[in-house]
Amino acid sequence: MKTTLLSLFSLFTLAASAQSVVSYYGDNNTAYTLFSAAAPLDQTAGAGQVWNFSGLTQTGTVTDAVNAPTTPETVTYPGTTTTTTTSGTDNGSPTTSKVFSKEVAGAISITGVAGDGLVFNYVTDNAFVGTYPLAFGYTNTDAIAGTYSYTTYSGTFTGTLTTSVDAYGELTLDPGPDAISVVRLRTQQNISLVYPGLGTVGTVTIDSLSYFETGSNSPVFRTATTTMVVPVLNINQTRTRMEIMSSALGVDAPNESTVQLFPNPVHDVLHATGNETVRSLRLFDVNGRMVASSATDNVNVSQLQQGMYFAEITTDAGASTKKVVKK
Repeated sequence: MKTTLLSLFSLFTLAASAQSVVSYYGDNNTAYTLFSAAAPLDQTAGAGQVWNFSGLTQTGTVTDAVNAPTTPETVTYPGTTTTTTTSGTDNGSPTTSKVFSKEVAGAISITGVAGDGLVFNYVTDNAFVGTYPLAFGYTNTDAIAGTYSYTTYSGTFTGTLTTSVDAYGELTLDPGPDAISVVRLRTQQNISLVYPGLGTVGTVTIDSLSYFETGSNSPVFRTATTTMVVPVLNINQTRTRMEIMSSALGVDAPNESTVQLFPNPVHDVLHATGNETVRSLRLFDVNGRMVASSATDNVNVSQLQQGMYFAEITTDAGASTKKVVKK
């Protein structure tokens, strides 16, 4: 549960004119390379900053896919207009998560997040991010509330989301580009987890930073630090995840067209084939729960109910996600 929660909340780095952030939604199929750092990064806010981030160690790759929600997703997360799926590998393990959001006349709110069996549904009070574009100096704090579930655990949560465009300046990444002009979007969440009969059992704080080049929809660099404390489960852990846009490193995004699934619709066994060796194949339901997995290029789905699923195919070139129909 520790790793799942921390990985999932890193998704809030998705929420993201020389000094404004032009769009919440990044470009479809944008690839990122994951890194870790030996020391904390400089987070100084304000105008005219100069950031130099070096000593980064690569840990994996992911790709963002931006799509319309399925009908079941709109039922589970009312008001959702867009689903952003981030899939790939991190430290050799497949990872897939989703952010559900709604847009009304440019106003963006998060309606839910899901990944690896963990679901947060902001059904009681959506997390309002802002009305785009967001200019330097923008700040807003919004109350959030809803339900969460993980395997046999479920309960409610409350908290706040603070969004701000708190800095702009010059960013140098090693590896990566030198001295590029960027504006920074910051989101900070403070969440209390409530379990039936026990009351508040823990807290989660997430501090996400996204650095955008002028006019870009997708951040060139994004990072999230998550601290989770759940005493009843003996959890007290902090994790930082960093991602650099792969194109800024001269790395091409995985080509989804080179990986095919068959048969689709499928009844018993789903197969994956392509120009790259398939390392793993995982299936997720519309709520982001992993329902089948395999370390080969085929997976048995005979036990699944009929309906729509998402297959994550991981190869040496990265990961891609495709829709699958179980008949």
